[in-house]
Amino acid sequence: MCQECYADDSRITPLLGARECLERASYKIFACSEDMQAYLRKNKDKMSRQTQPLYTAGEFREYPKTEVRRLTSDEIRTYMSEREHPD
Repeated sequence: MCQECYADDSRITPLLGARECLERASYKIFACSEDMQAYLRKNKDKMSRQTQPLYTAGEFREYPKTEVRRLTSDEIRTYMSEREHPD
């Protein structure tokens, strides 16, 4: 999470990790294209370069024994280590 974006006095251009911050792409998930259009109408400062979704999935499926959560620092280190040195 960006320390500057969530500071009490945030800047227009970042000081910390400027290139990484400015070149970062962000994505938003919508249930349908109508929801995206409603979001864009409500948030005039946001834009989308295309009207078609980058990815669509069929019906949502839940998998047993899974969870969505933020990784701990140790889990991130383990994950990155496994990516750098796959067995």
